[in-house]
Order: sequence, then structure tokens, then C-alpha cells
Amino acid sequence: MNTIAITGASSGLGWQLALGLADKGKKLLLFGRDEGRLSQLKALVEAKGASCEICDADLLHPQGVQRAISAIQVFRPSLLVHSAGMGRYGHFCDLEYQASSDIIRLNVLSVMEITHAWANLVKQEKMERPKVIFIASVAAFLPIPSSNAYGASKACLVSFAEALRVEEEGKIDVLTVCPGYFATNFQRRASLAPLGDPSTEGARVVAEKIIKAIHKKGVYTPFPWSWIVPLRKLFPKSFLMRLLEKLLLRRMQQVMKKSD
Repeated sequence: MNTIAITGASSGLGWQLALGLADKGKKLLLFGRDEGRLSQLKALVEAKGASCEICDADLLHPQGVQRAISAIQVFRPSLLVHSAGMGRYGHFCDLEYQASSDIIRLNVLSVMEITHAWANLVKQEKMERPKVIFIASVAAFLPIPSSNAYGASKACLVSFAEALRVEEEGKIDVLTVCPGYFATNFQRRASLAPLGDPSTEGARVVAEKIIKAIHKKGVYTPFPWSWIVPLRKLFPKSFLMRLLEKLLLRRMQQVMKKSD
């Protein structure tokens, strides 16, 4: 897996995955909405001995998705990492509908469209052991009030990825990673707070866990968030949903306070 494409690379987890995967002889193609930050990351990646190309593409819009697909068709990555994603904090009926629609479009539909184009490319070229990594969330396993469209998008992503893994067994390896909360600009966007540093310690730790597990297949929930699965068997779903909503509210309040 020497040729690697990463979406959502201009901040957070995508940024840290790019740095962690950069090595001598590796070739990276990085996608993001912020060309300036991508240029900064490109310099850091190349300083580690890897070659790097960047493509500013907003995957929320069809033109951005097509721009990404075109770049992938030229670059021909053997590893595709879907790290782009978004959320929005608030009750479904209290938010404008467009916010929920955008979450589904970016977190699910753009991912499926890019994956479809990439998968057919690597199969046509008969690449040896190509791999796709989907970044989902523990929110896929338990609905979270005040984050329902986000949770629905990640549940959909896990279902799609697992079906794809079985369909393409022996042809394409599929890994779906389901981390929990860690501080990045993702939470600032979700609460409409000003953006901060594109690189965070929390994202670096999660990126390291993903890279160590890069040869896994199926669904992988990094520690410490793996506790959420057995908890579903011990407590009523409604209790856990309310508990997670309170924890999420506390996190969002901390984000807003830091941005003041």
C-alpha cells in the first residue's frame, strides 16, 4: 500500500493519518476543502520522505466529488481512506433540514460514489490487495439524541462497508473504524464555533491506533471506545441514549467555552 489517498486531510484525523502514513517511498494524494492547510501538510509529508499531491475538493458538492474521482483515476491509489465527515449538534426538528441533508450527503453519498469509482478502477487494473478504510463512529451502534443525522449516517456507513467487504472478499480489503469522541475541528463545526488548530493530540492518538490496525478487516472499535458495545447488553437503550446525549452536550459546551 504505497499509494495512498486520504479525504478530509486538511484537519483532524485526516491530517494525522497523512503524517502517520508518510514514509520514504510512499505516495500520498490528499483531499480537503482548505488549500492553504493542504499546502502546509504537503510540506510536512514531503519532509518525512514521501511524495505528495493535494487536491482541494469540497465533497459536499457534486463538482467536488467529481474532482476527487478524476484525481483518483490519475493517481491510482491502492489504499483509499475516507476521513472526511461532518456533524451538527442539535435536535432534528430544531435545525434547518439542510443541515441533516448535508450530513447524509457528505458522510454517506459522497463516500459511496468515490468508493464505487475507485473500486472499479482497482479491479480493472487487478491491483494486488487494494484496501479501503472507512472512518465511522461508535455512534453507529447506538442512536444519540442531538446528533441523530450523524449517527444515522455512520450506521449506514458501517452497514454499507460490511456488505462491500463480503461482496469483494479476496479482491478488495475493507476496514471500518469506529472511534468515539476526540477533540478536533469536527466538534467546532458541529457547534458552529470558530475553527482552531488543524492538528490535535486526540486525533494523533486515534491515527496511531488506526495505523497499527491497518491490516485488519471488518469493523474495528479502538480502545477505550470498545466498551460501548457490551454496555448495550447491560443497560436499557433509552438510558444509554440519554446518557450519551448529556455527555455530548457537556463536550459541546466545553468547545463553545474554549472558542469564546
